[in-house]
Amino acid sequence: MNCKYLLFITASAALFSGCARNHVLFMTKSNVGLDFDSKPPTLEITVSRKEAVIGPSFEGGQMPPVAASFKPRSGAGSGFANFFLGVDQTFEGGDAAVAMASLYSTANTPAPSDRTNYDSALKLTEPPRYTGFMRRVPGPGESRTFIFGTDTSLGLKAAWSGAGGQFPDTVRLGFNRKEFAWAPLFVASNGPANYSVKIPSFLATIQGRIDTGDSNGGISALQYFAAGETATLLALQPAVREAMIKRLDPKAAEIAYATYAQSDTAKTLREWIKSASNAEERAKRQKAIADWIAPDAGYNFADLLTDDALEAERKRFISEEGAALQIRNP
Repeated sequence: MNCKYLLFITASAALFSGCARNHVLFMTKSNVGLDFDSKPPTLEITVSRKEAVIGPSFEGGQMPPVAASFKPRSGAGSGFANFFLGVDQTFEGGDAAVAMASLYSTANTPAPSDRTNYDSALKLTEPPRYTGFMRRVPGPGESRTFIFGTDTSLGLKAAWSGAGGQFPDTVRLGFNRKEFAWAPLFVASNGPANYSVKIPSFLATIQGRIDTGDSNGGISALQYFAAGETATLLALQPAVREAMIKRLDPKAAEIAYATYAQSDTAKTLREWIKSASNAEERAKRQKAIADWIAPDAGYNFADLLTDDALEAERKRFISEEGAALQIRNP
């Protein structure tokens, strides 16, 4: 960690020393390639990563759960072109972080009602003792602002303020990303000597790639960004979790998802969804399968795509709906 960033974190800790008792500040900054900035003077030609968490801890050493990962990988070019890398990155907190960690090495598909098993609330015997409005943890009927955002550049970015004349103040070439969450804590009373505090659920993930060196070169990126119940439910979906775990730990993903059904019908359905031209079309294809499944079938959309025991159901779906949905018959 360089001195500039260490100073920034120290200043942030001092600035938020009051508010950080009822909020969690979680941030990362990644650079893969060239990062030049004249204010303050910065020049990086490297792979760099900075991470910071500022937040309260409670009895027993408990802290609100957050997690982040960063994995650069080589591009498709050779020589200097290979310096242009792809980057896979995840950033999550609250219930979504607990779900991801709990289901890390499994391909299970918990029902949406099972999300209570991944409750990130910290259990306390007494409510937090704070004085003053800025330090107090809000309770029932109160609200606080939750700030969650990402900023990504993939390729070439130059910015001018005018102070440098014809020269840019900032030049970034490659991959540069910042992630930031300012998450409020909330306290709940569950009975005598039974209190809990938790932060909102959130997740963000990006898969970025810059390829050079042949006619197929170019820039591509895929990002998930969600907060609240949506983030938790996404973390429970094996297809989303598989993509995220591949970014965290490819070997663990290979072991966890080796049990996926490998029949031609299973591969056909998974490829049909994966080949959708955009997120909206992909959601429509998933819904088409989910709507076909009877309410009392005893399995869900993800099971149909991954469970060996449902081969007959997959064949029936393709037989009944394949022509209308333009699914090739394996």
